[in-house]
Amino acid sequence: MTTIERTAPGCNLAVKRGADNWRHKPVGAILIRPAGKHRRRPHVIVKVRDGGPENGRWRYLAVVVWERARGRLPAGWCLWFLNRDSLDCRVENLEAITLAERLRRNMADNHETWLVNNRPQAVANGKKYWRAALDARRVKAARRKRNGGFNAEHAENAEENTR
Repeated sequence: MTTIERTAPGCNLAVKRGADNWRHKPVGAILIRPAGKHRRRPHVIVKVRDGGPENGRWRYLAVVVWERARGRLPAGWCLWFLNRDSLDCRVENLEAITLAERLRRNMADNHETWLVNNRPQAVANGKKYWRAALDARRVKAARRKRNGGFNAEHAENAEENTR
């Protein structure tokens, strides 16, 4: 069987049909996917097979390491990096947690990050930010009570709609 050479439009290089792509990675290849728009931290992925669907060829290295050491993760569970370094895929650094626990931990982490980044705004008039927010809610509630439960503008609109 002869191989057919074809040239891409606007390209001088001939590519033989059936030849390996220069981007092809062998099974066992490890890549580091950098942090970006949809990922807060970089991740390490490993190629586990060549054939099959596109989305089943690559897996997270941490999951592969966990499954070899401790077995499959149950449905609704995920891995947590104890030292918060997603490039450190040792079994000692991994912990299996539920998705609800991951949500709780991420919310606590995001709250602490918000406090660090917004410290000047977090302290208002010498009070902690949640007390300032609570005071603002109390002021709004007092205004609503004074206006009969709703704004005067809403009362005018309500009267016009009933006519």
